[in-house]
Amino acid sequence: MPLEAYLTMLKREMGLGDWTLHEGERLAEDSDNYATIQAQWGAREATLRLCSGFEALAPDVQRRVLVHELSHLFTDRLVSWVRVWLEELSPAARRQAERLLMEEWEFVTDAVERALSPWMPMPTDETRWWGWEGTD
Repeated sequence: MPLEAYLTMLKREMGLGDWTLHEGERLAEDSDNYATIQAQWGAREATLRLCSGFEALAPDVQRRVLVHELSHLFTDRLVSWVRVWLEELSPAARRQAERLLMEEWEFVTDAVERALSPWMPMPTDETRWWGWEGTD
């Protein structure tokens, strides 16, 4: 099963089946992240970027990383609206509020991932993906 099929399965299981994912460029070698996701404002579309060594990660790590990134989509609109309101703050206050917002967003996303991951299907050996073309 390629990455596209695994992501389609995860999206369906997580209630995100109406989202379209696009493959982004691989993250830089020195990135601290396994993956990132960027939603497109006003559309149920997002771009997923994986780290260079993603295929070599253990299957349970792959599952947790992908569930974590997909979990960001549940709260992306809320976070985007808060960021709009942060523009009203002074630059110093905005930087502090943005930092706190990101910390809390990750805290919530981590909690959702921990609750959902054990219930999500595990990637199989055939799921060792070597490329994908996005999901519908």
